[in-house]
Amino acid sequence: MQIAVIDFGTSKIVSAVANTGIDKADIRGSGSVAYAGFGPDGWNEPEKVSEAVASCISAAELEAKTQVTELYVGVPGAFTHVVTGEAEIETGESGVVTEEDVEKIQDKVAEKLHLENSGYYILHRAPAWFSVDDGKQNMTPVNKRGSRLRAQVSFIMAAEDFIEDMREFLSSLGYAVKGFFSPMYGLGMLSIAIKDRDNPNVMIDVGFLHTEIMVFQGDACVYHALLDDQGSGYMDGALMEAFQLTMDEAEQIKRAYIFNHDDEFDPAEYKAYDEEGKCISIPHRQVKRALDPYLGDLFTTLKVIYENDLRGMMFNRSEIYLTGGGLAPMRGGREKLRDTFGRPVKNLVLHSNKLKGPMYHSTQGLIDVVMSAVETDDTVEGGFRQLIGGLFGRFGKSGK
Repeated sequence: MQIAVIDFGTSKIVSAVANTGIDKADIRGSGSVAYAGFGPDGWNEPEKVSEAVASCISAAELEAKTQVTELYVGVPGAFTHVVTGEAEIETGESGVVTEEDVEKIQDKVAEKLHLENSGYYILHRAPAWFSVDDGKQNMTPVNKRGSRLRAQVSFIMAAEDFIEDMREFLSSLGYAVKGFFSPMYGLGMLSIAIKDRDNPNVMIDVGFLHTEIMVFQGDACVYHALLDDQGSGYMDGALMEAFQLTMDEAEQIKRAYIFNHDDEFDPAEYKAYDEEGKCISIPHRQVKRALDPYLGDLFTTLKVIYENDLRGMMFNRSEIYLTGGGLAPMRGGREKLRDTFGRPVKNLVLHSNKLKGPMYHSTQGLIDVVMSAVETDDTVEGGFRQLIGGLFGRFGKSGK
């Protein structure tokens, strides 16, 4: 069976056609088109989005030798938020935790959070941990003996306006929406091994316009933060303004930039080439001077989030992963983040036959989470369904 997905990033739209089956990385075709992205008020260049989507999907169709009529849509982090809660129930007369108990306690958390009145869609529902009779937290409570079951459950919520607008928009282009999913949630489940998710693990995605931070534990995303004015595009803007460069030229300089520059071994200047092949050279010290204000803001903000939010959530064996096309490809970026936090940081590495590199990690996550849903029949025509648990459907605003 084939699926088609579309992932709306802040600087590019990516589509892919993939085969379900044993090899979840079997991408048959893909397309990637740059565009102006989106902000709090919608598309930055709305008149160009339709063309970008059509070109993106056409490229995937051509490579996969197929026609796309149905799509699974990735909801960007700017239009999602995470809600978590805890609840406790008594187990049945048998004194053994059952699958029904697992469903029941997740439903109870949803009820306690009053999600039916939230005005948001639920993209994913998943447990972070279970505890039987206040014992050790784990993800395998079924068949354990005990009279009480406690759990923490996470819900990834999507803005209703984005869901409705996206369904209408894609329909106008001739595509039916099969479901909505969080690419970053899929990336966490794809890239962090189950055995490692007993510990909370952090994922930092530095993109073009936004930086997204998520913490994963068990099968859940338990923390989400979005820095909507902190992305590598601001680095490009600083270089363009300082040296009168085009966007492409600024991107070349940014990609070549070295954080831990060594005057003895590293180049004293960075080079870019214009459309005619003419070389532009800028000394390292000048590039550093232009980028320092942006980089200082980014790393200061990340350190504050780490100290205030993340440090207290993490265990000794918790990991921090860096992804996205903004910081991960830059030499010394990971080490700079390591020094900022005072603990190790890993560049996330995924293997795929197509869509290689950190700028495509979110799309790989989207493909994986969709395939998992399709294979377990956890999707619905024109809608969505969380991967774990029984809560299903749309929670609309009151009075609609």
